[in-house]
Parts: sequence; C-alpha cells; structure tokens
Amino acid sequence: MTASQSFSSSSSYSRKLIEIRPKEIILHTHTSPLDHKRKRHAQTQKHQRDRMKAALEVLANTLEARGVGATGTKAEVVELAVEYILGLQREVEGLRDRDSERSESP
Repeated sequence: MTASQSFSSSSSYSRKLIEIRPKEIILHTHTSPLDHKRKRHAQTQKHQRDRMKAALEVLANTLEARGVGATGTKAEVVELAVEYILGLQREVEGLRDRDSERSESP
C-alpha cells in the first residue's frame, strides 16, 4: 500500500488536493465587465466608509475638545453633535436678541 492510498483510506483524515505552481508562471484569467464593475463598486464603497469613519473621528475629537463627551457608537457621536450645534444656535440667537435690545434702548 502506498502513502497516498493509506491517507485516502483513513477515515480520520479528509482528502485534500494541493496544486503546486512554479513561481514563474503567471495565470491570466478573463475578467468580465461585470467583475470590473463589481470591483469598482466595492472600492467606491470602501472609500466612502473610510471617509465616513475619518469624518466621525474628527467630529468626535472636536466635540471632545469642546468638553462634550463624544464616546460611544457612531450614532451617539452624531446625536451629540446635533445637540451641540442646536445649543450653539440657541446661544447665538440669544446673543443677537440681547444685542438688539441694547441697541434699541437709549
């Protein structure tokens, strides 16, 4: 019995096929336009995810620098940013109202 026969006859081992290629051989495969489109779409999506992640990190760091605890999920960071921006808008409106009241009184 040869080594390959004993290997294939053993029930504890599953049969595995190994293909050995010399390093000099370059395999060329035909890619369809659909494959190219899928690859380009996947790259575009990854680029968008990377941009979103970087923007969220900048947002979280900016909020953290302003004293707003911006740790948590991405949604929590965005929610905190919205609350912070709305608070700033209210503050600006209050200052404008106060300024207009001062300028109107003699």
